[in-house]
This record gives sequence, structure tokens and C-alpha cells, in this order.
Amino acid sequence: MNRTAYTPDDFAWAQWTPEIIHQKIQEALVSKKEQYAVIKAIAPEDRTFDNTIFAIESSDYARTDAISQINLLINVSPLQEVRNAAQEAIDLLQKELVDIEYDEDMYRAVQEYAAKNESLEGSDKVLFDDTMRAYKRMGFSLDSEKRQQLKNNLKEISELATGFDKAIAEHQDRIIVRREELKGLPEAYINGLKEDKEGNCIVTLAYPDFFPFRDRCESAPRRKELVDKFNRKGGVANIERLKRVLELRAENATLLGYPNHAAFKLEDRMAKTVDAVNQFYKEMQAAIANQARFDLQLLGEMKKKDLGDPSAKLAYYDIDYYIQRDKMQGYSVDDEAIREYFPLDMVTRALFDLYSTVLGLSFVREQFPIWHDAAEWYRVSNTDGTLVGYFALDLFPREGKFSHAMNQAVVHGRLASRATDAPYIAPVCAVVANFNPQTTDMPSLLSHGEVQTLFHEFGHAMHSLVTTASYASQSGTSTARDFVEAPSQMFEYWVWERDLLKKMSKHYVTGEPLPDDLIDRMIRAKNHAQGYFLLRQLFIGSFDMALHTTSEPVDPVQVFADLYKQMFGIDASSDQMWAAGFGHLMGYDAGYYGYLWSEVYASDMFTRFRHDGVLNPAVGMEYRKKVLEVGGSRDEMESVVDFLGRTPTTGAFLRDMGLATRDERGEEVSE
Repeated sequence: MNRTAYTPDDFAWAQWTPEIIHQKIQEALVSKKEQYAVIKAIAPEDRTFDNTIFAIESSDYARTDAISQINLLINVSPLQEVRNAAQEAIDLLQKELVDIEYDEDMYRAVQEYAAKNESLEGSDKVLFDDTMRAYKRMGFSLDSEKRQQLKNNLKEISELATGFDKAIAEHQDRIIVRREELKGLPEAYINGLKEDKEGNCIVTLAYPDFFPFRDRCESAPRRKELVDKFNRKGGVANIERLKRVLELRAENATLLGYPNHAAFKLEDRMAKTVDAVNQFYKEMQAAIANQARFDLQLLGEMKKKDLGDPSAKLAYYDIDYYIQRDKMQGYSVDDEAIREYFPLDMVTRALFDLYSTVLGLSFVREQFPIWHDAAEWYRVSNTDGTLVGYFALDLFPREGKFSHAMNQAVVHGRLASRATDAPYIAPVCAVVANFNPQTTDMPSLLSHGEVQTLFHEFGHAMHSLVTTASYASQSGTSTARDFVEAPSQMFEYWVWERDLLKKMSKHYVTGEPLPDDLIDRMIRAKNHAQGYFLLRQLFIGSFDMALHTTSEPVDPVQVFADLYKQMFGIDASSDQMWAAGFGHLMGYDAGYYGYLWSEVYASDMFTRFRHDGVLNPAVGMEYRKKVLEVGGSRDEMESVVDFLGRTPTTGAFLRDMGLATRDERGEEVSE
């Protein structure tokens, strides 16, 4: 399959000005309207899959590329005027598209083709079924008044969602800390902090500042101060936006005949129903209950002993601190000391080597236009030199940049047309993260958790790039939302393999790899506090579901506080607005459960590598062909079963998480 090679001109979008951004959006809207006009003009008897169903799919291609490129600029451009213009353009586009898509004549065109009852197979049938379902979910069976209400609600939701995301991205806060208050933090971290005019240290909410401080600072009042600020990211304005979005989502679900928004969202996912998610969560909570209770009790006892106060209570800002303390004391594993063995350059080389071996790929730097000097482009090829696609790495924090880690598709892989000799549009994506940048004294150093994050996001990138799906709506990560994390989660398992830890580690001073005894301790500590961490995953997913399984108005702040107390037995901070900074509520609504759901499949799929060799290229290519390349062009369960050769089970996941039966002391019990 020949893929289109790109030139520097194809990456000019990385440096678009506000004026060009607005121009591109207008061009996309005009193109969409023109293509829809052609589709609507076809006589009923002349309708075919190509001129109707594929025509609708491909009418989005120019728009999808433009919106993806502009969306990326919202998250990575160093220029505020570009970010603002991109946000305005996306707001305009999404509003205009609601009117364009809600077109009775387009619905009539689809119905005319459907009436022919043509026999379709494979990805064509998937595309047709998805198209029919989409029009149903858009409310075309409703009367005109209700449909107009649905449209208006969608426009308002779109505007509120973009404002919500922007408020999180641009939220800036910090605490000022005297050096003597930084006890417990490594010298390298302290030296990397910025200082105010008085020589005090500035600790921001950026990940490289926040997480080590939360986990290591011995001063409970300062930990509390920083965590409280983090839990108010997005502010009051985002809470109000969220309340309104929840009302509108519930109203739309009712209009469409669903009991709630979650039921609407789950219809086209692997889980299908809210009951299936609830049952999954019930089983998971039963599996982790004893271990989670043991973990929290242990942390509480540590605090009592630490303070010499038997009445001391574990607080929300203590949990991660005492988890880290217990890890260091019980396993002699110091995450910040381990960081010294993972220079980013070394990890990246090992990452490329692994994917080259397992998936048959090669990676070469490209000199294309880029949005910031710290980012860089790569060309991905097969071992025979044929093009696969392109990706960017943008791995360091800066003001206004997306503050988490992600992979974002920029160009979706697809066939250019339905012609038998049509070229394949090479996919493009960007891996974005926020790791410690290099300083004058040391290179960029990753914690082992950040190494795992990089492997995860790069897994998404590989899913995006190696796709061979014919249609953009089915290519790469365009799968059911509750499966999309599984391929990238599976790639995380390699960072726990002993031989690979040796290969990807190199102390930035001595040049030595991780010592064997330290690797032993790291592996033993892998599931340290796993009961708590899984309970936290269940908590966040349950919070998401609680907001979206009711048709009544809810207060996200109160729902969070009540559920936190219920599940952890600990009071949340009195002034928390955690939901205001939870970006998943705008793009992953009623979908957070998917992280845990998909991890069950990821763990089971990795058993193939454990059995046949973690770097076995034959298994890797089979995984590439049967899971990554097909994307959403067939049912995701079919892909998993095809790769495993059997129906997946939860056994591998429970074993990987160390969830054997335990007694009241947390000790494993033989079964």
C-alpha cells in the first residue's frame, strides 16, 4: 500500500498565524457544504455506497485534518494569540457544523441508499452501520421542535467544553516555599526550582514541580497548600460550566429516549450498557477491597507513628506522601534516585529500538516546520524503507501548553479515494508530555513512572501510524472508546521487563545501568499500594458515572466530596473543586471506566509476548496486523480474540496487579 510522502510545505500548519487559522476554518466549512450539496443532488435510483456513504465519510477529511491541526495548536503553540485564535476557530467550526450536519435532505439521502438493501461486508458494513446509527443518535426521528432544541444544546455544550479545557490549560498558580521547608526533596529537584527575588523557591502546579513535592515534601502544611491549589484548577467558572453541560447532556439524552447520558454514550462502546459497567466495577471492587483497606490502614498507622499521636488521622494530602515513604522504607526504592538512571535521550533510543524490533519499524529525524524549538519531527518507515507516517515529540512544559500527557492525531490515515489504485494518506500524530527539561547541570531525567507514560503515549502513536484501515473514521485509535487505551496500556508492560530496564537505563553521571538488586526491588515494589491505586481508579470512574447516570441537576463538588468519603473513608478538602480541573469530563464523559476496562484486555494480550518472548518479532507483527492495523474497521473483541486465539479473561490482569486472596493483614493466602 503506497503512502503519500510529505514535504516541509505539508507541515506549514505548525506555524499558522491567527489569520491563516480563521481562513482554513472558513475553507473547511465551504468545502463541507459544497460536498453535501453534491450528495443531496443525486437521484434516489442512482445512489450507491460510493456516492452516498463514502461521500459523507470523505466530506469530513479536509475538515478533520484542519481541525486536528488547529486543535493541536491550542495545546502546544507557545503564542497566546495563536492559541486564542485556534480556540475561537474551533468554537466557530463546531457551531457551524451542527447546522450543516442537521440537514433533513442529507438524512433523506442516507435513507434512500439504505432502502436499496445492498449487501455489504467488512469495513464497508461497519461504515454503513455507524452512519445509520449516527443519524439516529442525532435525533432525526424527533419532530422539528425537539431536534432544534437538541441542536441548540449541542452548540452550547461545544462552547462550554472548549472554555472548560482552555481554563485548565491556562490555569496558573504556585506556592512560595523557604528552602528549609523543602526537607525530604532531593537536591536536584530543589536546584531546578525557580526562585523569587527574596531567594525563596517557587513550586508551581506543573507536573515536574507538583508530583515530587506532593510525594516527598515532609512539611504537611505545605503539601496541603499545594494539593489544595491543584484541586482548584479550573476554578469556579469551570464548575459552573460543568453544571450546565451536565444539564444539557441529561436533557439531550431524554430527548433521544435514553434514561441518561451514560446510557447514550455507552451504546456504541464495548460495554454497551451502564449495567455492564456497574457489574464490572462491582467485580473489581470486590477483588481489591481487602488490599485497598489494608493499604489505607497501613498509611494511617505510618502517620500516627510519624507524629507520635495515636489519634492522628490520614488526610487526603498525606496519602501519596506516605505511599512514597513506605515504598522507600519497605523496598528501598527511591523514585527520585531511580530518575538518575533514565536520561530522556537514553530512554528514547531504547524506545525506538524496542518498537523497531517488535513492530518492524525505523525512526529518522525530519527537518519540518515545528511550533516550538523544543519539539521535533520523525519519519517512521518499515524495515524495507517504505513510509509509514510521521510523528512529533513535544516533551517539556511551558506556559500555556497542555499540562498532561497525550498523543494527538493530526492527519488520520485513510485511502485517498475508492479507486483501486488510490494512494494511502500517511498518518501524522504528536506525542505531548511534560517532563523535566535539561538544566546546565544535568540532562532531562525521567522517573520510572514517566518512562511508563512515554511508552504508553508512544503506544497510541504506533496505533495511529501503522493503521491500514480504509476509512479515517476507523483508522488508528478510532476504536470504541473503552478499547482505545488497551494497545497503549499493553506497551507499558515492557518497562517492567528486567532485560529492557537494563537496556534503557544509564546513570547520567556514571554511565552504569540500573543495578540488578535495584531492579529486583523495583519489580517487587511494582504492585506496592496497588489496592489504593485501583480503588482510586474505581473512584474516578464512579464519580464520572454518578454525574452522568442521573437526569436531575447535580452539584459536582458535593458528589465528589460524598463519594470520596464513602470510598476512602477520608474527608476531601473543604474547598476542593477537583471536577473543575478534570479535563476528561469534556472528552471522556461517561467513559473513564474505559481505562480499567481496557487494561484487562491489555494485560491478557501481553500474555502472548510473555509466553513467546517479549521482543519476539513474529508475535509483534501478528499484534500489529491483527490489532493495531485494523483499528475500528471491525469489532474490537474480534481483534482481541484473533490475536489471543481465545476469549479474553480477567485472570492475567488480576495476577499482574498482585490481587491474590489476602487475609486481614494483607498477606497472600494460598488457594
